[in-house]
Amino acid sequence: LNTSSLVLSSQPMKWRIVRDYKKRKIRKDDAFFYMAIDEFKRDKRLFGITPLMLPRVIRKRFKLSIDDQKIRTYIEKQKVWSVNEIPLEYFWHPRVFIRMLYARRIFKRRLAYILESSEFQKACEDVSPQFCIFLKDWLKFYFQRVFIRAVKNLELSRRYLLKTKPSAVLLTNEYGEFERALLFMCKKLKIPVIALQHGEITPSSPSYVYPKSFKESILLPDKTCLFGPFYKQILVEKSVYEEELVEVTGAPWLDIVKYAPKLYNRKNFKQRSGIPLENKLIVWTTQTHAVPREEMEKYIEEVFKAIKKLEGTTLIIKQHPNERREDRELFERKIKEFGMNKNQVLIPNKTADTYELLFVSDLVITKSSTTGLEAAAFGKPVIVLNFSGKNDAVNYVIQGIAKGVYKYNKGEFLRRAKELLSDDSVLAASRDSYFRTYLYQLDGKASKRFVEVVRRVMGG
Repeated sequence: LNTSSLVLSSQPMKWRIVRDYKKRKIRKDDAFFYMAIDEFKRDKRLFGITPLMLPRVIRKRFKLSIDDQKIRTYIEKQKVWSVNEIPLEYFWHPRVFIRMLYARRIFKRRLAYILESSEFQKACEDVSPQFCIFLKDWLKFYFQRVFIRAVKNLELSRRYLLKTKPSAVLLTNEYGEFERALLFMCKKLKIPVIALQHGEITPSSPSYVYPKSFKESILLPDKTCLFGPFYKQILVEKSVYEEELVEVTGAPWLDIVKYAPKLYNRKNFKQRSGIPLENKLIVWTTQTHAVPREEMEKYIEEVFKAIKKLEGTTLIIKQHPNERREDRELFERKIKEFGMNKNQVLIPNKTADTYELLFVSDLVITKSSTTGLEAAAFGKPVIVLNFSGKNDAVNYVIQGIAKGVYKYNKGEFLRRAKELLSDDSVLAASRDSYFRTYLYQLDGKASKRFVEVVRRVMGG
């Protein structure tokens, strides 16, 4: 192994404007790893890895001829990033194609064996014909597409790792389709893998919580760094993780909370954005790409009606990085329908500094985004808006750092917003205990703890 090199898997959605709180500069970087990158680049050669092409089914779903976000991000990284980002496809070779063809033949035979087996035929007799058709289509999709892509990702990952010879690999999405292949090949080549938690983990999270009976068949990173003790308890007690495989470091990207007052200024933000200085700011972190359109329109109507009645209040809609062009067009159309002006609603670019928006806000709205947790870390009141009829996907309301709004068109959101804009002392009282459990310490040193874990795993 090359002890002077390190590979990190960087997701395009994490490429955004960040504030270097040590140098007090703004730059484009990976929002999860950027402070750790500054530490490692002193003595390590850093490589980035990401596939540029999405699976055909996803490109078709989102009407993409190519994965344009990844292409744009890759080009931008080549210009300004201190990490040598090499696309996975760079290691394409005729042997990869040959292996895919061979795998296709093998999986085709195995699929035919399953569909023609007496066990499968008998199982179909016990369910409805519609479900049997669905099951056959599902099996065909996996055997004819997903498994073939897995073979491609495995072979490309192998070639990548043999070329770069890293001393370790850093992941933030270790259960993803490509990342899972990379993890498998790292295990085969005996390259340590350190994973960094990047979102909420609940006792029912299928990406992290596996039955104990799966212990021998599930591939796990050599070390998984977690936000807080709560998540360690879930992985050790509810899943297949051994205690030595997990470590609580805190969330490195939330180190900025400690330094935010020196980096951000409400007055300057309002002046730059053309917002009246006396206005209250409500930040709505949307997830339109993951919400049914009819449900999303209810959220928009509920929020917009309230904003029109809340004098001296500006709504800032911070879209999720994965939202599409038509999602922004939906907001713009609704703004016209409701007759909203620029002092009432503002839609910044999707790459806008989320932490600046959270810092300057007076209230934050979300459905299930991690930004709810981040807003609480900045000391902001949070409203969880959920008209789905299902339980919240996050525990913010249960843990007392947010208020929930679950009834559409009953004026509940307006009442909650007025209440929290005037007094959020009830939520504030719950934050400290929440942070100790879920975020460990907001002391500005999580990046340092993460770097220490990586160096320890690498052996120095």
